[in-house]
Amino acid sequence: MYLYILIIFSFTALLANAYAQVYIPDDEYKGYFNSDGLYTVVGVIKSSENKPVKPIIYLEIDDGEIIKKRIEWSPILNPSSLANEIPFKIIIPEVKSANPVIKSIDVRFEEIDREPISVMAMYDDTLKIDDDHVTGRVINLGKKPVNDVRIYAVAHDYNGDMLDVGISLETLDLKPNEIKEFNMYIDPKFAGKVAYYSCFAPSDPLVINLTTTRYGEQFEVYAEGPLWFYNPRFDETNNILYINATNNSFLFSAPTSLRVQLSSPDEKLQVYMDNKPIDTFQSMEQDGMSWHISFDYPARSFIKDIRIVGFEEPQYKYIKFDANNTIVTAQLPREIIPMEESSIKLAFYNKTDNTLIKDQNYSIKLFKDDLILELNRTAINGIDTINYTFEDEGVIDMEINIPEEDLTTQLVVVPEFPVSILIITVSM
Repeated sequence: MYLYILIIFSFTALLANAYAQVYIPDDEYKGYFNSDGLYTVVGVIKSSENKPVKPIIYLEIDDGEIIKKRIEWSPILNPSSLANEIPFKIIIPEVKSANPVIKSIDVRFEEIDREPISVMAMYDDTLKIDDDHVTGRVINLGKKPVNDVRIYAVAHDYNGDMLDVGISLETLDLKPNEIKEFNMYIDPKFAGKVAYYSCFAPSDPLVINLTTTRYGEQFEVYAEGPLWFYNPRFDETNNILYINATNNSFLFSAPTSLRVQLSSPDEKLQVYMDNKPIDTFQSMEQDGMSWHISFDYPARSFIKDIRIVGFEEPQYKYIKFDANNTIVTAQLPREIIPMEESSIKLAFYNKTDNTLIKDQNYSIKLFKDDLILELNRTAINGIDTINYTFEDEGVIDMEINIPEEDLTTQLVVVPEFPVSILIITVSM
């Protein structure tokens, strides 16, 4: 007989609301249709905070019906003594009318526990503007190295009006006082119209949440690269993931990475573009719960059909929840067979920079009417696996407590007839 999983968890998250310290000026955003015909909103987020913050943009578009968007943008990392701002660019494929209106745009922020960086563009004769792109150099003025930085900037016309926002092709690693070159492109519709660039801001690479559903459950997908990806959907019959991407107008191929939820440790994934297989590099993420897929989007091309094949039937359920400063992800077996060992894997992430927390102490308890297991454990590298054999079917409660987080998770194992159930409740 098989046992299946019902999960209930609670979390608390602190989100700092601010309308003065972090804001979008009324005259520093606009909407337009890009060269692909997709509605695009660009602008600049400014901050007077004295530490790094992660902006969260709330956008409402009147398209006959109201389209609402919540976008977590890349953080503002420079100190207030430098350009404490970041340009943004959001593509909204849902817009269908010819005359959409930005009804409201607002930004809130999360305080993040990171040291500011001091990376700035060099405004000298190495900053060269061509028809649709700019090349330049940045320098790390700080005393510590910085890694995986992209450069964001605003393009202006000869009247000083905002045209578009560009994001560098490269991610840069910079030692103290090191100088490196970057390349940045804007939408082809603005080619030849750019007078100057401003607001050169360093930040983390933008990660776009493409999470979709599979068998009625969340299937996590994230995209990283200089292009905008959208419209993910999973073909459950053929186990194929489809996504769309904007036109790559760059002279260079666009390096792209996808992070997709692991269904089976044995699956071999392959990216197809317009029915043709392309070079695909696959590796397992450190937590053992996701695949990292890397490929190049060809230069000067618009791929209408992007698909990832090779997924197998899912062996696991995944649960993610937030504590005050921690994100915990649990990988749970979909089938638990009595008298056979089962594994529950946990990963503990720092909420501010998404890195695994070393030496995370926690406790775990299993109940069935009475306490049947209690362990105090340490996730040495932020990852831990609990192996346990359930002797018979029934309801098993699991509690996880993280010090100073006041966080409890309850897992209930029940027979899955007629279907498995996943229930999430939120409480303090």
